[in-house]
Amino acid sequence: MDFPKIYKFLSATFLLLSSTSYAFEINDLKKIIECQSDQETYTSFASEYDENLSALGFKRIEDSDQPFIYLYKTNQPIELFGLKTNEIALAGQGITAVFRNVNVQQLSKKFNIPQHPDFKTLPFFRGVRTVKTEPATADSFTVYHNLNLSEMTGKSPMTLLGCTYETDREEMEKMLKE
Repeated sequence: MDFPKIYKFLSATFLLLSSTSYAFEINDLKKIIECQSDQETYTSFASEYDENLSALGFKRIEDSDQPFIYLYKTNQPIELFGLKTNEIALAGQGITAVFRNVNVQQLSKKFNIPQHPDFKTLPFFRGVRTVKTEPATADSFTVYHNLNLSEMTGKSPMTLLGCTYETDREEMEKMLKE
């Protein structure tokens, strides 16, 4: 066994891997949140969300009023959907902008997001609209880019607006049965 050759091979491999890693920029995050990205970029970002958000200047903040979402804050406000915010959230299957003191009905109209039928009788807003579809390929399922709008109540009310990149469930179930 020739150790210098193995060492050279490992060095070249690590160099190649490090040179192909991608450092996300704030514009990448903006595109992900605003449904202008693709599922591959979203998955790559989300797979190491804490490290990626930290590299972009976001710090996780605790909010015991909202135990089902992860809130992140930055000192440098960013513009998302035409509004400035310094907060984002990981909620459900997506990354969203967090807005305080906004009119959720105006956002619903602006982005053509109807109230979900299951929430029509409740005192808060939840809605979703599919804005883009990535068609299935030989290597992937259909992916729906869904713009979600949610009104959160409690001691620190907020409105979440952002994108989920959802795989077609029927295609997945069919593949699992085969």
